[in-house]
Amino acid sequence: APTNPTPPSPCRKYAAISSSEQRQSYKNDFNAEYNEYRDLHARIERITRRFTQLDAKLKQLLQGSEEYKVQTDLNM
Repeated sequence: APTNPTPPSPCRKYAAISSSEQRQSYKNDFNAEYNEYRDLHARIERITRRFTQLDAKLKQLLQGSEEYKVQTDLNM
């Protein structure tokens, strides 16, 4: 039975490095986008932490109570 070779990944943006210029170009691309990645990661961390805090707060309230309703309405 013939085997099918694995097709190249559609996410693969870069070919294998074959020169020092190409290596520097990849490094420059990485450095240019790394700060944005770190900023987005930090933002997601803050949002995740906030959801965790809200979840913990809701678990302390009686479901159906007025305070529970106010909290769920404020956070939607």
